[in-house]
Amino acid sequence: MDGFTLSPTKGPANQDAMATLTPPAPPTNVRFTRISAGWWHSLAIGSDGNAYAWGDNDSGQLGDETGSGSRSGKPVRVHAPTGVTFTQISAGDDHSLAIDSNGNTYAWGYNAFGQLGNETGSDSNKPVRVHTPTGVSFTQISAGHWHSLAIGSDGNTYAWGNNAFGQLGDETPSDSNKPVRVHAPTGVTFTQISAGDNHSLAIGSDGNTYAWGRNTSGQLGDETGSNSNKPVRVHTPTGVTFTQISAGDDHSLAIGSDGNTYAWGDNDSGKLGDETGSDSNKPVRVHAPTGVTFTQISAGSYHSLALDSNGNAYAWGYNGYNQLGDETGSNSNKPVRVHTPTGVRFTQISAGHWHSLAIGSDGNTYAWGSNYSSQLGNGRSDYGTHSRPAPVLMPRYVIDGVTFDGASVTRKTVNPATGAWDMHVPTHAPGAVTVTVAYHLDGLDVNGNIANPRYQSGTVTLRYTYATPYTVSFQLGGAPGTPPASQYSYPDDPQPINWPVPDPVWAGHWFDGWAKPDGSPWDFTQPVRNDLTLTATWRTPRFTMTPTRGPDTGGTTVHITPPDPPQPLRFTQISAGSFHSLAIGTDGNTYAWGRNDYGELGDDTRTDRNTPVRVHTPAGVRFTSVSAGNEFSLAIGSDGHAYSWGYNGSGQLGNDTSTYHRTPEQVHAPTNGDNPANTWKTISAGYWHSLAIGSDGHAYSWGANGYGQLGDGSNDVSDRPEQVHAPTNGGNPANTWKTISAGDQFSLAIGSDGHAYSWGANDYGQLGNGTNTRSNRPEQVHAPDSGNPANTWKTISTGGSRSLAIGSDDHAYSWGANYCGQLGNGSSDDNPHSTPEQVHAPTNGDNPANTWKTISAGGDHSLAIGSDGHAYSWGANDYGQLGDGSNTRSNRPEQVHAPTNGGNPANTWKTISAGGYHSLATGSDGHAYSWGWNWHGELGDGSIYGRSTPALIGHKITVTGATFEPTNAPTPTWNPTTHTWDTTSPTHPEGQATVTIHWTLDGVTQTDYPINPYEYYHLYTLPKAGGAPTQQLAGATLLTLTTLTALTLTSHHITRKHHHTHQPTTTSK
Repeated sequence: MDGFTLSPTKGPANQDAMATLTPPAPPTNVRFTRISAGWWHSLAIGSDGNAYAWGDNDSGQLGDETGSGSRSGKPVRVHAPTGVTFTQISAGDDHSLAIDSNGNTYAWGYNAFGQLGNETGSDSNKPVRVHTPTGVSFTQISAGHWHSLAIGSDGNTYAWGNNAFGQLGDETPSDSNKPVRVHAPTGVTFTQISAGDNHSLAIGSDGNTYAWGRNTSGQLGDETGSNSNKPVRVHTPTGVTFTQISAGDDHSLAIGSDGNTYAWGDNDSGKLGDETGSDSNKPVRVHAPTGVTFTQISAGSYHSLALDSNGNAYAWGYNGYNQLGDETGSNSNKPVRVHTPTGVRFTQISAGHWHSLAIGSDGNTYAWGSNYSSQLGNGRSDYGTHSRPAPVLMPRYVIDGVTFDGASVTRKTVNPATGAWDMHVPTHAPGAVTVTVAYHLDGLDVNGNIANPRYQSGTVTLRYTYATPYTVSFQLGGAPGTPPASQYSYPDDPQPINWPVPDPVWAGHWFDGWAKPDGSPWDFTQPVRNDLTLTATWRTPRFTMTPTRGPDTGGTTVHITPPDPPQPLRFTQISAGSFHSLAIGTDGNTYAWGRNDYGELGDDTRTDRNTPVRVHTPAGVRFTSVSAGNEFSLAIGSDGHAYSWGYNGSGQLGNDTSTYHRTPEQVHAPTNGDNPANTWKTISAGYWHSLAIGSDGHAYSWGANGYGQLGDGSNDVSDRPEQVHAPTNGGNPANTWKTISAGDQFSLAIGSDGHAYSWGANDYGQLGNGTNTRSNRPEQVHAPDSGNPANTWKTISTGGSRSLAIGSDDHAYSWGANYCGQLGNGSSDDNPHSTPEQVHAPTNGDNPANTWKTISAGGDHSLAIGSDGHAYSWGANDYGQLGDGSNTRSNRPEQVHAPTNGGNPANTWKTISAGGYHSLATGSDGHAYSWGWNWHGELGDGSIYGRSTPALIGHKITVTGATFEPTNAPTPTWNPTTHTWDTTSPTHPEGQATVTIHWTLDGVTQTDYPINPYEYYHLYTLPKAGGAPTQQLAGATLLTLTTLTALTLTSHHITRKHHHTHQPTTTSK
């Protein structure tokens, strides 16, 4: 059969590669013809006459004979009685209604108020007959919050269920577990009905619209605020009658005979669509776009939907869960266009609680908005939101096996949403081969059997061509030697290549990386998507030396001036620990700087570094993720394994010892056989403990456990990974996790259910569970008192005794200690804050939406990047760690200043990381910056002086030695006054000596630099009266002085001779 697609259809020969096999649409061509969106579930009628349901099923509202906790992320068939097909459906809060082809009415789900109409109060997980009045069948139904409406064949309207606000319309306050007649006005029969949250609407045979039930927001439209237990006339505009109605939570919609759409009731979030925020107790005109007329309407809980005559959908009102489908997440008080798929027109719409449904002209059903209970039917249970319509999954083909030219695919992953296989293609010589796919059809009947035996199983053949991959070749740029071996990337799954090891060498030149043909450097973190040639780039470093001559006895001070280092480092990832920093560079190397008491820098020393040095990674391994803790470090390697180094007194390195290590070593596999591949997705280094998520999706922990921070149900230290227990309250039932964060003696994580969980120390309420009691296994973080109503989270970060998180509403929240204002809530106090509170907007009006991209909790200060791209900080600031140019604390966000050296001119940022007392960030210019405490060099700027504004992190050149051939000079030392490396010349015979400079760049040894020769001269002793030497002369100086001495003596001898020849004349007395 046709329909299976293989992508790509060609790949690299004799190399590992990836391909995706996607099954076709089901051959039965079941399409949904009717849809209804409830609060947390969705209903549909298929072209096969069956009813389908998906989403929440706590009360059996899916009707598939399962119950609480059995929600479905894709449509399941409602278990209708044998021979029954449904022609109408309606989804309420947590119950469902349907009419069959014989005129019988069925109901299922929640029944506490009798809303199933079967004269019981028991829930039902399959359809049960509604007890209609004798001789009456229902022709129209509508399910409200906890009540139901129907129009009978006798012309009467009936209601049953909850009647707390008079919504049954029978002029009593009593609930009813069977249909009772609505007391319509005399002589009026209702032709259309709609059940809302606690009110009801109907169109009468007299052309008027009627309403009854709750009226606290004016949703009855009678220009009062009074509830009514019988129908009252809606005050329609003069001359206008309503032709279509829809009742929402506490607002109402209608289409008028004049072509306009009207709304009344509650107007929170703009759901009346009249461009105001004011409630209205009578119909007001919805402000449709110019030239647009609505032909269908649907009122949800807090939003409204409409369809125009061209098949375009519009929405307005609350958009916190993207239920408007316009990809903004912003509320709208007027209709905005739903972003429909290209080429698709909608033919039917339905608005639910926080989600929306539509049927498209292509036959697909689409859903968007909240997926908290899987009500979007996209196969996911992600608890997230979806901002544009996406197809609801239908019954589908399942792939059973694939072979390429007879070789089976053994490594694969299955896409749960599409059923597609992402698979490793077996290696093969060049040429075309046959691909055989075995399949079966899944999920078409109530018993889990294939509905049509003709499609029960089968095989299909495809073609795949093994071809040449993308090739990355290397050239040395004029240097001698052999270029590195070529590397490959595959068209179907482009991947980064590895930085060639070792670096090429060219005497007298400085290797400065690999460049693309246009001369720009290649970023080794980026995937290769085409053939590429990379060329080594070189600089010629120029060391200078003064003086260049001295006596052969040595001892002359020599000043060596290094060249300027290369361009500043570009980091793809940064992590600030308590007193050290880690980063991954675009060159594929990992760097570290700061304190190194226990080898936490990983450079095989215990020497502090005030500029970045390369971490000694294992042979053939590049680190893809790093996390800096308190005196120890963690990383995930390109091989998928986790590595650790530094302090290990509590077993936080996870290697079955308590001995510190100065270079990375592999973290051991869990003790109980979990995560057997010992590969990892995510890591986080805390104060004295470590967290990680394994490739199996479970969370693991090791290290200190005095406060229960390992979450394993004990307080015992562990020196190798152990699985974190499932939450105590039954949340996150799969016990799989999205992200983790290890703090100071406590832990925080987001489960696969989207909720946040915490465990460990809780003295300051940092667990966010409403108590100050520690816990040794995960407990769910409470919802904020206001904001983030779904209590689901995007990002988390733990610091010293407090937590930060970004909610699914994009606002930032904090809880725990606040003595330095580190919660950012506008206060500073010593009281525990044990539930999430929203972080305040910045004081100066920046980041006006107060929404955030990322957060990081440090010791007692916090960092965040706002949706405006700027960085903000709050909390302790004794060492300038807020980066605002001061040392003053702040209890709400303030913008981090632009760098002092003119870098990152836009002052926008990509990543941030808050350490113990210092801060790191990468700017939009790609460079790394730091500020705050610097006693151990944790700022990486070559000094030990702190600062309160960001400054650039750069490379460092260190002169490690100088050889005056063949003798080594004393180890050079840095002279901060002259900015030179100083040493003294060793003794050497008279004449020239070749001088070689030994040096490192960021701690990595570089090629020796031969500098200009040094001239040695010999020292001589010149005698003086008495024979004692008084002056030492050498070389030409001695020759000059010897000549001058000879001339002086000769002159003296001639003078004396002349003096004796000419004696003065004397006279006797």
